[in-house]
Amino acid sequence: MGKSAEFLIGFVRDYLDGENSRLDFDLNFDHYIIEHYPRMEHENPELAECFAFYLAGDEIDRARDL
Repeated sequence: MGKSAEFLIGFVRDYLDGENSRLDFDLNFDHYIIEHYPRMEHENPELAECFAFYLAGDEIDRARDL
């Protein structure tokens, strides 16, 4: 797994583990997606597609209880 994928998964994991608040997640998620997603997509297109489908865009609003 590449560095960008590890970073984004770690960011989500920190939220799920209670290390970051929902506010922190909401405020930083879009920035991190913009910054890391292009490299993540290059590193692992299938993982990037799943990540985008389940967490990005409107889906994040439905994922409040991840």
